[in-house]
Amino acid sequence: VAGSHTQNSVSDTAVAAFDISADPSNPAHLDTLTGFYFHKTDRGTLNAWNHLQPRPGTFRNCFKPMAHGKLAAVDVFCPNGYYAVQWNPGASALEVTDFAVSGTHDRFGNTVPTLWHGYRQMAQAPDGAHAYLTDRQGPGAIHVFERAVALSAEDETVPPSGGAADTSPSFVPGSAPGDQDYTVDTPIDALTLPAATGGDGPLTYSLTPGVPGLSFNTTSRRLSGTPTTAGTYDMTYRARDADGDTDNLTFTIAVTGSADPDLVVESPSVSNDTLTAGASFTLRATVRNRGDGPSAATTLRYYRSTNATISTSDTAVGTDAVSALPASGTGSVSIELTAPTSAGAYHYGACVDSVTQESDTSNNCSSGARVSVTGGESGGDDGDCVEVNDVIELGEGERCTLTQALVDKYSLNRVSVNAGDTATCSGGRVSLRFFSGTSIQLNGLTMRCR
Repeated sequence: VAGSHTQNSVSDTAVAAFDISADPSNPAHLDTLTGFYFHKTDRGTLNAWNHLQPRPGTFRNCFKPMAHGKLAAVDVFCPNGYYAVQWNPGASALEVTDFAVSGTHDRFGNTVPTLWHGYRQMAQAPDGAHAYLTDRQGPGAIHVFERAVALSAEDETVPPSGGAADTSPSFVPGSAPGDQDYTVDTPIDALTLPAATGGDGPLTYSLTPGVPGLSFNTTSRRLSGTPTTAGTYDMTYRARDADGDTDNLTFTIAVTGSADPDLVVESPSVSNDTLTAGASFTLRATVRNRGDGPSAATTLRYYRSTNATISTSDTAVGTDAVSALPASGTGSVSIELTAPTSAGAYHYGACVDSVTQESDTSNNCSSGARVSVTGGESGGDDGDCVEVNDVIELGEGERCTLTQALVDKYSLNRVSVNAGDTATCSGGRVSLRFFSGTSIQLNGLTMRCR
């Protein structure tokens, strides 16, 4: 401690640091502290009781420094207070890490006494946890100072400025979650990431970069949500302690395109492809989900056509239910039908109604299975009228006969239409008894030409 008047808080005291490790007989000067310099990057200073620099001239006539055992630090006692100075090897400088002024309160709520020059006898406990200063007011009277940092001579580690030995958070080796594969628009199973141990103070967690549609809860360490954008994301999961030390885990999230269904109708066939007029036969087909995602339940519609291309504009002859299908799943369907009463060649097939998110709705109809009808009349069709969703459709030149079931279902007798009446399509107009037009509406039943 050397005297040197300055305009700093330490007005006549300087603390110097020397290195004697190379040659104890020739100490190497490292630094001299003649004022209070608080370095905010220093953890010890940030944890100090009072970060404010005392007014100029606060500490003068300081009379005794006391070393902290193996720690490269000293406590300096002055008549009107005391302060602690520590060597910071990272900054290669001496730094004030704490101070207290007489008449104020220390961190424990005790009033700092006035320390006159008569306090010349000083000592410290073997573990360095307490310092003792004699009191000239009478024999046996001393002041006891409790230190925030204490190291005994046997300690092997020199802690950083102002506190206990610095530690960093760390993850258990091999605790990374591994690469994750997700699909667009498909909710993920919530992923809980591991907790780190160690570090100074509470740990905080982060996960970067963000994956669109997914969210990371920094408290529960859980990743959840539904990804919305395909891509490959190189993730960094980081634990950080109170003084900025970190440890990381890395893994990859791969998000592929959405898994969509794609329904098709395959392999239409008939139980007999050569029929007499009005004969019964069975139409069979297979509904397949060719997509890579599941399909919802839907409806299959059967049609009769004059050519091998089946479409929803052909004559509807019945419906069937199709259950939900997994990716690559299939379902078999069939229906009992009656051959037309007019001789000729006909084709039967089916179309499946599209489902939500179907990738391709242009392939929902099958090809046609050919049926040859012999006997009966030519140039017309006196088969029973077939109603689908309250509609009966006829092709040009076709006719059908109303059944008693249709008469009863739509109360057609109230409009003088009876079972056995024939509906015909000619010139784009449908006719039934005395009703005629491009479309006829009868008690909720629509009859029209295709």
